[in-house]
Amino acid sequence: MYKILAIDDEPINLQIIGACLSNDYQLFMAKDGNRGMQLALKNKPDLILLDIVMPDLNGYEVAKMLKDNPQTRKIPIIFASGKTKSQIQTDVEHVGYISKPYNKAELLTLIANTLS
Repeated sequence: MYKILAIDDEPINLQIIGACLSNDYQLFMAKDGNRGMQLALKNKPDLILLDIVMPDLNGYEVAKMLKDNPQTRKIPIIFASGKTKSQIQTDVEHVGYISKPYNKAELLTLIANTLS
C-alpha cells in the first residue's frame, strides 16, 4: 500500500483528505511544516500532498527542505492551494498541483497518475 503524507494547517482539509484517501492509501498527516518534515523522514512516504500557505514554514520552504535532504529528495510533491495554478511561483521541483477545495475525483486521479 502506498504511503501518502498530507501537510496542511487547516484541520478540515486534513479531514477531507482522510475521507478521500484512507481506504486506498496509508496516510500520515501533519498540521505544520516542521511536523511534516519529521513524518517524511520517519515514514518515507511515496508522495507528499503539500499545502502552500501555512504559518511558520510555508509549503515552498518545506518543499525546498525536502528536496535538499538526500533522504527525501526523490519523494514526489503535489502542491495544494486555494490559489490558481498560474499564481504558483516556485523553482522547487514538484510533480503536480491541485486546487482547494478538493475535488475527490481530481485528487484520486492526480495521485494515481503520479504513483503509477
